[in-house]
Amino acid sequence: SSKTSSVDVASEKEIVAANIVRKQKRISFDVSIKGKRMHLILHSSHTVEQLLPSIYLADHLGMTEREIKHAVSSLK
Repeated sequence: SSKTSSVDVASEKEIVAANIVRKQKRISFDVSIKGKRMHLILHSSHTVEQLLPSIYLADHLGMTEREIKHAVSSLK
């Protein structure tokens, strides 16, 4: 079974997760940050809420969307 939830779009200083879908051993979700939106897939026991500060800092420090996606998807 899958579970879906969503949140409003982020302002320029916020990060917001939306379209969170849990299926078996993975979670897919969208992140809105500073006017950008990226789709991420998580294959670990971490929660989306635990990852948002790290995603925000990674973006702030200049990591590309591709680097962030790779880092999130490689978490175990």
